Amino acid sequence: MLWVAMSILFVCLSLASAVRNWVTHDEYWHHSIGLHILQTGDFAYDRANPPLVRVLSALPMYLTGVRLEETSVTPDVAVYGDRLFLNAPENYHTRLISGRVVVILMTLVGGLTLAWIADRLAGVWAAVFAFAFWILDPNLLGNGSLVTHDAPVTSMLVVSMAALRWFAEKPSFRTGSLWGFSFGLAMLCKYTAILWGPMAIVSWGLLRLRTTTSSGLNWKKGIAIWGLALAVVVLTIDLGYLFRGAFAPVSSYTFATSELRWLNALPDVVRFLPLPFPRDFLEGYDELRARDFLAQHAIYLDGSWSLQPRSDYYVKCLLYKMPLTTQLLCVVGLVSFLLPFKRDRLLSLMAFSLASVALFVIVSKSSNQLGLRYFLPGYPVLLLLAGLGAAWLIERVGSQGMAHYGVVAVIAGLMLMTPMLERPLSYFNLLAGGPYGGRFHLLDSNLDWGQDLNVVADWKKEHPGETFGILFYGSFPPSFLGIDYRVPPSMFPEPGTYWVSTNFVMGRPHTLRDPNGISDVSGKLVGKTRAVNINEFGYFQFFEPDPNWSTPSMNLYILTKEDCDAYRQAWQSAQQGR
Repeated sequence: MLWVAMSILFVCLSLASAVRNWVTHDEYWHHSIGLHILQTGDFAYDRANPPLVRVLSALPMYLTGVRLEETSVTPDVAVYGDRLFLNAPENYHTRLISGRVVVILMTLVGGLTLAWIADRLAGVWAAVFAFAFWILDPNLLGNGSLVTHDAPVTSMLVVSMAALRWFAEKPSFRTGSLWGFSFGLAMLCKYTAILWGPMAIVSWGLLRLRTTTSSGLNWKKGIAIWGLALAVVVLTIDLGYLFRGAFAPVSSYTFATSELRWLNALPDVVRFLPLPFPRDFLEGYDELRARDFLAQHAIYLDGSWSLQPRSDYYVKCLLYKMPLTTQLLCVVGLVSFLLPFKRDRLLSLMAFSLASVALFVIVSKSSNQLGLRYFLPGYPVLLLLAGLGAAWLIERVGSQGMAHYGVVAVIAGLMLMTPMLERPLSYFNLLAGGPYGGRFHLLDSNLDWGQDLNVVADWKKEHPGETFGILFYGSFPPSFLGIDYRVPPSMFPEPGTYWVSTNFVMGRPHTLRDPNGISDVSGKLVGKTRAVNINEFGYFQFFEPDPNWSTPSMNLYILTKEDCDAYRQAWQSAQQGR
């Protein structure tokens, strides 16, 4: 009964977030591309992400008869979102919520699986608390209620690690195939899962070292079992792409990134050999590496911008965005699990954390430092440790008496006290100054992903006829909500009313959807945009947003002539002081 109640709590909290938030930056095209794939069976739409999450989230729409009139491939991914919205604007948010429900259920599966792993490691209390930290974690609540790939791949990797443990304890063709299938599903969620492939072999070996029971496994049988397991991985990925482009010869590819470019240099005598993966899967990974991880991005950390990776970026992400209770119990869990030293415990922890540590090292060196979500697949290990820490505290006070219930009440109270439930996507802990202080430390999907545009629409209803400007960080055109607006002036303020996304307030360079429309002269959707330079609208930091309407990600400014004059005087004084 407890597990059912906790699961219902997670679904309710996630649904509240799903209903409250407007379509976010990447969701806008992910959801629509899923419908494109279901209609056409073609996977060429934005291949930088595998199709599973997109297709599953679009399935409720497809089953209820929703179809797109235009299904051509376009390099502007925002146009895919435009097509879906214009198909039936009045039902758009309801359709989006139906897709978000799919992701919520996938995220729930990951939490329950983590509880199973915790139970096998340290008993039922560890399972209960690991699941509690999962269902109450703002980062999982926020990302787990969006049609994006981060929470689903996190959940599927937890499932694959549970299957790997079973595979190590009872190696057989059946358990190996189960791991292969679960890991193949993770690969179909997001390319990040690729890292878990080679790490799984090492982790399996570590788990085998702690196994004391004889399984009759010799090296020949072990190789055969692993061969089948890896074949199931490939088969699962091929099925996810309906075998389209699978087994094309090496000579038919031209790869751009170092991970795959060596295939281009193979001698002609072997270039006729087929690659068993779908073409869109391989070329999509190649495009992703070239576009997102090798390109430069503007990185914001602790009030400063950089084009170079920050080695401490994800350390700070965890420090600012993980609830302090979870951080504390992570440390307790790590110490209590390893002391007193037991070889089996060390091997288990290494097996489950190996890929997470490797991911942390990789993302800390990458240029794609745009949010904690890029480390989210490694996040469950920390929640597992927090659960172990809470269980250890329970054991220290015994299983009887008021002290036992007191510890439970204190830990549960600490988790619920964190102000994470209202807007989990914008959550920051007290160390960062809470949701409204987070902007001075981290931006992008950590805080502002376009989720609060509906607040602007609500404000407009209460202020009919009022003209105002918008700087909106998102792929969705505000004009689609009937908002007639202008872009605020560049570099220097002018009197007026403005709604500004926090990313732009803090100076983030990006693009804006054109307020004058999204179509060219022929009426075809082209997703018009205009570039925003770094700190082009940073002058808004000089002013205080309206506290009654502003949210952590969307700020309302009502500027008078006196406000603008004060800014110019301050700017001139700063210039003279140089």
